Amino acid sequence: MLGGFGDFFLLVGVTLGSILLNLFFLILSPVIVLYVKYGGVGNRLKRQMPLPRVPRCVFITGASSGVGEALAYEYCKRARKQQVQDLVLYLTGRNATRLDQVCERCRELGASKVHALVVDVADEAAMREAITKADQERPLDLVIANAGVSVTNTGLMEESKSGATGYERSKKLLDVNIYGALYTIWPALDCMIARQRGGQIAINASIASYIAGPLNMSYSASKAAVRFYGESLRTAMAPLGIRVNTILLGFVESRMTEPLKNRHGRLPFAKSAEEAATSLANQIERDVGVIEYPAWPFGVLGEWLNAAPPLVREWIWSMVMGRMVTRAERKLRKRQAADVNIADSGTSTKYAILTRLVEKLI
Repeated sequence: MLGGFGDFFLLVGVTLGSILLNLFFLILSPVIVLYVKYGGVGNRLKRQMPLPRVPRCVFITGASSGVGEALAYEYCKRARKQQVQDLVLYLTGRNATRLDQVCERCRELGASKVHALVVDVADEAAMREAITKADQERPLDLVIANAGVSVTNTGLMEESKSGATGYERSKKLLDVNIYGALYTIWPALDCMIARQRGGQIAINASIASYIAGPLNMSYSASKAAVRFYGESLRTAMAPLGIRVNTILLGFVESRMTEPLKNRHGRLPFAKSAEEAATSLANQIERDVGVIEYPAWPFGVLGEWLNAAPPLVREWIWSMVMGRMVTRAERKLRKRQAADVNIADSGTSTKYAILTRLVEKLI
């Protein structure tokens, strides 16, 4: 009984504390905005090391499809609109055929030089060599660490069908999403710091980084790691005149989200990759620290979930998990009705179904 009262008072205290803290920041928001934009040694150095409105040399990972592909086209269009004749693009991907098609389209849109780099972002040595060589040929103005995979990624789905465990699939996902981002960021930072003229790095995390629930656990955890690293890196690199932007995307129509769309029929509030690329390029140009797209509803709901007391988050995700368990049990009953060889809902059969459900979520 005392434990229940303790949880109740903790929930009330945390909720009231969150409200008061938000009111405090709301009152101070004009001062905070002015300081972040104009104050501090980091922002003074950024003004002393201005970047071109349209970057002349851009390195994008995961550019063979989705947002990475759309960003490559977007920077080509901006260069043509601003009459920039010497845009150089370095685009990476693992599918050589699709990457060549993207590069050809970029040339048609007016890019001066486009380099296709077939490389695995989880290969540290290969990424360091690619970025260092690119920077030596032409100093990189903007590096976008965009490459990533989800549990719906085709390769991971094929591994699942071939018998790979949830743990094995999760390890591969974490290698690409966390270390793939770091292996892009670290050599880019080394190059920018060495030449002492600033630069910009954009890191593609996800709105899923706000979600500590049973859906896509490894994906959410990997994106949370990247988000925290990006936000920390922004303040650390500001005194050196290096801009760092963290991108938090909601649903964007791409090859990565296509299996979800096929399974559920639609993606709520989904945006096209072209719409996302235009908005992201605008906010990267304005040097927005954390870019949430679309801000409504994903940004607002993500912020709310992140700020909610732990007991509230647990209550929400317990209801979600309950619905998933109910759906799994319903499928089991249908199978039992259709196949007399399946034993009546014994604990072992039911437990096996739930075990498979949980392994898919890991």
